[in-house]
Amino acid sequence: MTTLKNTLQENTLQQLAIIALVYCTITLASLQLNAQNDYYKGYIISTNNDTIKGWVKKELNHLSFDVLFKQSMADAATSYTPRMLKGFYSDVDGVYRADKVSVYELGSEEEVFLKCLIRGEQSLYTWIDNNGEEYFYLSNEDVEMQELIYYKDKVKDEKNGKEYIKTVKRYIGVLNLAFQECPKIQKRIAKMSYVSKSALMDIFEKYHECVGAEYENLNKEFKKVRKSVSLKKRLDLGLVLGGYGGIINKDKFFYNTEEEFELAFGSNFGCSVNCFLPNLDNRFSVEGRFMMIQTQHHRDANELPSNESLDPVWNPQLQVWLNAYKKIGKLGEQVIIPKIGQSYDFRFNTIESLLGIGCELGKGRKSRMEISLEYKFYHLLKELDDFYTKDRLTLNLIISPF
Repeated sequence: MTTLKNTLQENTLQQLAIIALVYCTITLASLQLNAQNDYYKGYIISTNNDTIKGWVKKELNHLSFDVLFKQSMADAATSYTPRMLKGFYSDVDGVYRADKVSVYELGSEEEVFLKCLIRGEQSLYTWIDNNGEEYFYLSNEDVEMQELIYYKDKVKDEKNGKEYIKTVKRYIGVLNLAFQECPKIQKRIAKMSYVSKSALMDIFEKYHECVGAEYENLNKEFKKVRKSVSLKKRLDLGLVLGGYGGIINKDKFFYNTEEEFELAFGSNFGCSVNCFLPNLDNRFSVEGRFMMIQTQHHRDANELPSNESLDPVWNPQLQVWLNAYKKIGKLGEQVIIPKIGQSYDFRFNTIESLLGIGCELGKGRKSRMEISLEYKFYHLLKELDDFYTKDRLTLNLIISPF
């Protein structure tokens, strides 16, 4: 009994060491990326329409920002103002266009890099000055860049001398004219109490859907900038549905060919809470799941009766996952999610170690869908006269509608 206890303690220490090593490796990789001084893969478009791939970084100027560019990380950086480029792209920030625009509140025209949020028949652009003030512009075939003007001003009544706040909504007329082919959109515009990025993007998307025109959502903000929004936006509440296959052996620590073993399959469902980590640029998240796992056995080995099924049993499990997020593809739309986790099985009083790889199938501003392949590579099983799954490969669909 003492030997078994020592073995369990040694296995626990080994297991914790593996988890700590993997966690440290992932964290160091993230810190190494940040150590590149915020340079990200991308390209610039010259005034001659040449596309040059390399590394891009924003650099603050007197009004907004310029662009630092290098073709390789070993090269010296070259600084570009909006006048020197037609635009640029960054894996993190998305697509930018250089243009000269009028700014009503400043009473001047400025050359800036504008971020493209929606590109289509009616395109939406934005830029932010050094004071954090955000300006929005509409562009189409007839209009290059038209500001969507919204501001509040103090006005003094000459009769009674009282001051009051006057709200100017000149953007309503601009949008109504641009979206006149879809009258129902105009009702939504009239209900807008103020100009915000999410409200404008929603209206531009609804317009293209209304008239059946193609468009692209190019708002490349992914997880990184979620640290600047509310806690509610950093939490994903989801449903988990899936199934698995595995091998069961009565020997609790090693495969024993003299012992009877079985192929097992089953289904599982549960709920998940996924919390992104703002201190790591939201490239990582901690996910908790409560799962109900149904196990069914088929004895088809060691000359046991074939096609014999045992009654299904439901096992409640608590799982904790550390997820990392990596964008792939030219525009960074596809997201792969390597993950490592621990689970506790309440029925068998067992601790398991898990590895997985996920892929986002779709992501909107209020929803997310992920398919995940997960493998149980280690378990710590106490005294138990019963069968237990030694290897388990699970395919899960995670739907986060909130």
